[in-house]
Amino acid sequence: MENHGGRVNDLAFMKTGAGVSEVEQLLFYSIPGGLLLLLVGFFFVLHQPASITTGMVAGGVASAIPIGFLLFQAYTANALWVYELCNRRAKQQCLLPIQREFKKQWQKSDSDQVYHLSKRVLTVITNKDQEIGPYILRLVAIINARGVSLFATIVAACAPLLYLFTPNFWPLACWPLRLLAYYVVLCLVAVSLYAGIPEVRGQVDAYQELIVANNMKAIRELIAEFVKSRTSSK
Repeated sequence: MENHGGRVNDLAFMKTGAGVSEVEQLLFYSIPGGLLLLLVGFFFVLHQPASITTGMVAGGVASAIPIGFLLFQAYTANALWVYELCNRRAKQQCLLPIQREFKKQWQKSDSDQVYHLSKRVLTVITNKDQEIGPYILRLVAIINARGVSLFATIVAACAPLLYLFTPNFWPLACWPLRLLAYYVVLCLVAVSLYAGIPEVRGQVDAYQELIVANNMKAIRELIAEFVKSRTSSK
């Protein structure tokens, strides 16, 4: 990590975080929002085909991105613990050397603060690695795209609760079978979404451990600069 003006940018990155690319916005917003609407629409078609109109379809297409945005915010906030399940934050061994270095240089920091700052440092060195970094970011995008879609599938499981308030609920003769069919489809979708996540997460962990091992000197310098800026500002 050369020091030719990039150190200031590194510190700014640690304080503000990375931006979201247009591709990430498509993955994180459009697809999960559309998936949720598709599954909910499938439920209503399954129970009452006439309940879906062209106006509802058009409204669903227009609202896919804002719904996906809300889903992504809830997902990253670890709602229903889906984000933790997909990203296995507690098992990221590559963060341990960075956390130890933070605690060594900044003894007054608390564990939660050290964890989040270590994540930022890991992101910085990952972005600076021109060989492995871009591939790791693509793998992380795949994990989160699958994760937020999995979260949307879980939310779609609440669709039958909406149907309880419709006037045609009680006369339905085949309700149990249709309900069973709906949840079978949801389970198949959820399993297909989660199936590849552990393997991809394992690849990310292995590559990030390699990056941390190869950049410990740069990590120490970056942490030293950050601690110096934080302590001098008080």
